[in-house]
Amino acid sequence: IISGVVHINGTALDEPYARLSDDDYHISLGEDEYFVLGDNRPESYDSREEDIGAVRADAFLGRVRAVVWPLGRVRFGME
Repeated sequence: IISGVVHINGTALDEPYARLSDDDYHISLGEDEYFVLGDNRPESYDSREEDIGAVRADAFLGRVRAVVWPLGRVRFGME
């Protein structure tokens, strides 16, 4: 995260829905690790917190059945 903008391998993400902060943050993830962020970046309790950090893939319990945002990527019936 550079000046509140998330970069993955040097490429900035386009996240018009996210409330930005002025934070800078760097992390390198291992295999099967994820960095989770809330949309309200200045107030979100997420992977930037020391007691959360990177989340291992086996910690995810759900299954995506629909994507409703951003509107250009809406889809249903995913399994």
